[in-house]
Amino acid sequence: MKFSCALETSSERIRLVNVISPLIKAGYQLVSQKQEPSENGGNIIHVIARSLGSKTQEDLIEDLSSIEGCTLFNLEIEEEGGSSAAPAKKDIR
Repeated sequence: MKFSCALETSSERIRLVNVISPLIKAGYQLVSQKQEPSENGGNIIHVIARSLGSKTQEDLIEDLSSIEGCTLFNLEIEEEGGSSAAPAKKDIR
């Protein structure tokens, strides 16, 4: 499963490494990532990654929810054989 997401951090002190490290530890292979300032004083982290194992959409949402200090505001999931866009605005602190 391949996915792209955007997360907004609650503080400028929460950086790209604070988001991608938990994803790598949870078994995701990063394809690309970037960080840009957000209007609220934090950062917006854009990530494209794929699961290395048999992760489900629920697993992915749970893994994203475990990243402290971030709000998920966009999630698109591409499954084998098609894609499933799942836009979300969810507090994942």
